[in-house]
Amino acid sequence: MSELITATEAAPLLGVASGRVARQTLARRGIRPVGRAPGRGGESLYRRADVEHAIAHPPRRGRPPKRAS
Repeated sequence: MSELITATEAAPLLGVASGRVARQTLARRGIRPVGRAPGRGGESLYRRADVEHAIAHPPRRGRPPKRAS
């Protein structure tokens, strides 16, 4: 079974300030929560492997290089 972490726990791994920003970053990268922590204020839960993959493979920036014709 994969280990699950909250957005607050993922924030330091992603290098962001809060769980809210971590949630936004993960959503931008296409990572969706797999569940919710129990309780009234339960946070969304993410697979640790998905978060680590997002860190290891950040989105590319800029225009792709021109192809030689």
